[in-house]
Amino acid sequence: MTDHVTAIAGSTERLSCSAVGHPAPQIVWYKDGVMLTVDAQQGHIVIDDVWNSMKTTSQLVLRGLVPADSGRYRCTALNSHGNVSFLYSLLVLGQFLQ
Repeated sequence: MTDHVTAIAGSTERLSCSAVGHPAPQIVWYKDGVMLTVDAQQGHIVIDDVWNSMKTTSQLVLRGLVPADSGRYRCTALNSHGNVSFLYSLLVLGQFLQ
């Protein structure tokens, strides 16, 4: 299943993903099939992960969106027992002049 998201250029969008398992799953984000590797404190893309003993929640925060941020985002939760993925389709529209 794919969640379709539309946003306006310049805005912030948060894509969320959570999974429960033992051991607690690791969540990895991809854009158009390419793994996102970003510093969790810098840039306009931030990955914010929260773990507890069995549940992992991850938010992909995209700040100051531009049309080039449009694409298919996938979060994959994985541990030693398997994996599961969730898809987002993000469309960033240009800013409208008034």
